[in-house]
Amino acid sequence: MGILSVKRLLALGSLLLCCLFARAQDSLVVFFPFNSAMLSDTARVDSLGRMHVRYVLAGYCDSIGSNPYNDSLAAARVAAVRGRLLAAGLPDSLVRVEVYGKRAPVNDNGTPEKRAVNRRVSISWTVLPIAGATDTPATIELTPSMTLEEVLKDTSHILGSRIILRQVNFYGGHHYPEESSYKALRELLRFMNTHSGLSIEIQGFVCCLPDSVDALDLDTHVINLSTARAKFIYDYLRGEGVDTARMRYRGFQASQKLFPAEASEEERKMNRRVQIKITAWKP
Repeated sequence: MGILSVKRLLALGSLLLCCLFARAQDSLVVFFPFNSAMLSDTARVDSLGRMHVRYVLAGYCDSIGSNPYNDSLAAARVAAVRGRLLAAGLPDSLVRVEVYGKRAPVNDNGTPEKRAVNRRVSISWTVLPIAGATDTPATIELTPSMTLEEVLKDTSHILGSRIILRQVNFYGGHHYPEESSYKALRELLRFMNTHSGLSIEIQGFVCCLPDSVDALDLDTHVINLSTARAKFIYDYLRGEGVDTARMRYRGFQASQKLFPAEASEEERKMNRRVQIKITAWKP
């Protein structure tokens, strides 16, 4: 399949606003070309192969072709994703597969753009409890009255903690933050420079969509806005000299909403955010 034009990408972005996906604890969707099981979005799939996580892979097709053919194609798409997870060392027992073929479309398949949305594998996962673990990593909202040093002064539970950068806010539809966000970004930079044993995952989010759906980045016309927001912070820190070996970035689409109802612009603003997860800590 050729590269979609900007016009088609914009149309597809609008279409995704109307698509409904099943809500899971965490999930993402990868898409496939017409009549193909070739997985191009390998980077996001490779980032998922974690132990103590159970995955469900569901394969789908568009409406073209018979049920038996589409069942076979959907199974091949699921197998491509499953293969990437197992190659990362994940046990087979932690991956369940479901094949729906063309039986569960998210729209009427009436246009090429609609059919493209149906050619997908939905990946959902649940974190399993770890034997002997008693503490759940904290999720902390970093408000204007708090500093990272204060929040993380108790280092006994720092590993795995997520810190929501409340003061890093994004313009709707864009991957770059509001000008007022740079004070918080400079503080994050200072903290990274002060604690050389700290490694982080930068996690990006969008608002106003179903959990498994990402938004159109109005700056690049690519449907990866949550990832682009996380990458912006990554690039900022990298540009200021932070070692890239200490950082990774990842988009979470519209999942994990702080305000599920999104009843006001302020709530939507807080949902289009970034947060950091502490992935390594050596005092």
